[in-house]
Amino acid sequence: MPSLKVLRYQINQKRKAFAIAKVTAHQWRWNYEYNFGNKQIKYDSNILNESLRSKLNKTNLKSYPKLFAVDYELVVPTKRVIKLLITSADVIHAFAVPSLGIKVDAVPGKINSA
Repeated sequence: MPSLKVLRYQINQKRKAFAIAKVTAHQWRWNYEYNFGNKQIKYDSNILNESLRSKLNKTNLKSYPKLFAVDYELVVPTKRVIKLLITSADVIHAFAVPSLGIKVDAVPGKINSA
């Protein structure tokens, strides 16, 4: 029951989004595109290569476990409304951000939002 209240709140959100982030799933990586007004930022997020761990300061295996850590994470500002557009380029993927309570399927040819 509490999850339905959260879902209703998300659907009825009246505030305009501060930014829009398009999240595209590819096999073994994610692509992020941010739109902040006139500015656009694009980058890929790949599984963390073990040889890059020390360079990226991600040596703590509890925080960055093998095969679950990425080189560049999704970054969003706090206390702002961010609209996420989630899709896939190849097969169905699951996009989840547990700290925000989001889990959405990325489906080829369809754009889901959160």
